[in-house]
Amino acid sequence: MTHHRSPLSVLLATALALPLGGCVLHIGSGSTDGSSPALTKTAQNLRRHNVDRIRSLSLGMTVGEVESRMGNEASWLGGGIGWVDSPYRTESYTDSNGQPILVYYYYTRLRERDNIIADDVLTPVGFRNGRLLGWGQSFLSRTIEEF
Repeated sequence: MTHHRSPLSVLLATALALPLGGCVLHIGSGSTDGSSPALTKTAQNLRRHNVDRIRSLSLGMTVGEVESRMGNEASWLGGGIGWVDSPYRTESYTDSNGQPILVYYYYTRLRERDNIIADDVLTPVGFRNGRLLGWGQSFLSRTIEEF
């Protein structure tokens, strides 16, 4: 007899196996059935949109200002990728001073045409105390070193 695991049970098992160390993780939750898309874009257009909007951010902006600038609609990118939330996922940490760090990840790059959105194609945008602290992989690496 063959046992099939639901995608949700696989995701939960994977999440429980990861050492998150005080981290909260949200992964995009859109449907892949194509019903009533809020916004239809090509993956290239979505990446370009996110890159252009990130370039227009300013340090010190509030979370709300960044969300307004970046947009928060889910985009239907077709059956291969499905729905992509904006931001694609979020994480939260507590720094060594007990201050909350919130990180939004936006889909901005194409590594391979494999329809997989992995960490290396996402750009992190980070906040401390509700204000924009920085963005990009080098920003995230420096910030994580502070923990």
